[in-house]
Amino acid sequence: MRVNTHALVYKPLNIILLVLLIFPLTLAAQTLGVTASQTDGMVTVFDGSGVLGAVTTKPGGYPLVGDCAITPDTNSVFVTNFSEQLVYVVDITDPATPTLTNSIAVPIRPQDVSLTPDGRFAVVTGTGTVSPYDSPVVVIDVTTEAIVSTWPATPTGASNAVEVCDDGVSVLVT
Repeated sequence: MRVNTHALVYKPLNIILLVLLIFPLTLAAQTLGVTASQTDGMVTVFDGSGVLGAVTTKPGGYPLVGDCAITPDTNSVFVTNFSEQLVYVVDITDPATPTLTNSIAVPIRPQDVSLTPDGRFAVVTGTGTVSPYDSPVVVIDVTTEAIVSTWPATPTGASNAVEVCDDGVSVLVT
């Protein structure tokens, strides 16, 4: 009687491949979330298992942080600071040790931030510094972390919320 060793050798491998096809491994992907606390300016990074790390935007201060947005590559977070007219950049490459890397001065009291789908630009809206009606939309280049454009939000100039649409071209401002 002849035994087919080919089938015996590869049978366990076939089972492993079948299991991997049914239950694919997602080692590289990690879903992260971020919160920004108005109470203490703390930016907290978390995932489904809980808090991973945190960093304060202003030790001992009372910054009115508002919105936050994670870049598509999950390496950075942009956080608005209404009271000091800043947009913070927080490095979350290592979510356990987020690091405040930059504070970008903006010509508004920023409230909301939205990123383009490709992660190239952060679009920021907020309240004007002289009056609520002089509040332009501010566009920040994510790579250079510099303002590249501003434009009036509405005919009255007032804005406080922004969303960049999936097409990467349309921007909704209220």
